[in-house]
Amino acid sequence: LSAQAADGMVFGTSGLSFYVVSQGKAARYALTSAWSVSGATLAESVNSLASVSAATAIALSSDGLKMFVADRVGGATVEEFALTSAFSISANSRLGSFDPATTDDIYGIDFSSDGKTMFLLDQGEAIRQHTLVSAWSLGGASISPAQSFDISSQMSSVISGGVVIADGGRRMYITGTSAGAPSDRKIFQYSL
Repeated sequence: LSAQAADGMVFGTSGLSFYVVSQGKAARYALTSAWSVSGATLAESVNSLASVSAATAIALSSDGLKMFVADRVGGATVEEFALTSAFSISANSRLGSFDPATTDDIYGIDFSSDGKTMFLLDQGEAIRQHTLVSAWSLGGASISPAQSFDISSQMSSVISGGVVIADGGRRMYITGTSAGAPSDRKIFQYSL
């Protein structure tokens, strides 16, 4: 991915595109075969996301009209953006920000399939579940997590990477890299 370093990544719902964020930038790549990144081509990029300078994670709403970006500068926040066209990031407007208050740097973000629950993976190796008043809207999100899942014992020598909630909310996957051995990558699977 020559045009964009990737600190956070997410696939579109069709699997024919994926999105990456790094620093204050975002990019969308088109794929010739669903879910196969081997033929990825840069489709569009945004060189400056409003209020984002150190992006670490990205998520999209199921309809592709919202984008959520975790930023770690000035305290960990999740920025919410409206997209003018579904799954197209070039025309976006910032709607607001969510400060989880109890979270260190955010390394992963995902949502339940109905968009009413947000999951944040923090640097302190905990998954924090936040309830949203309205689906896919950070306005009115609970500051205190409804639940917190401590994974520090499994991640004691692993640097957190990202989180994915899958299988209708029944499974959670967390990626990481062994501290001191960057080539030793891990994926942890949990049943919820």
